[in-house]
Amino acid sequence: MFRRLPEPLRVDSRRVSEHLDRARRYHAGIHRILLRDWDPIGVADIVEAQDEYDSYVGKIYGMLIRHEPRHKLVEHPAPESL
Repeated sequence: MFRRLPEPLRVDSRRVSEHLDRARRYHAGIHRILLRDWDPIGVADIVEAQDEYDSYVGKIYGMLIRHEPRHKLVEHPAPESL
């Protein structure tokens, strides 16, 4: 008559921490690439502008973890297309 409720999900905090660490490394790497290699407006050497492309990092990271085709990443001519 009564259904048993599922047990709470057990979270392996070590695995979560590993995933978060990997995501942070990917974000940092994407950030470096945007500033060092992409930098369409030339702000890499301006200390106050080091966060200029931060709004693109999450979008690019999402494309990478979804394994989107490479051409989707490299064919974007302007930041607003991300």
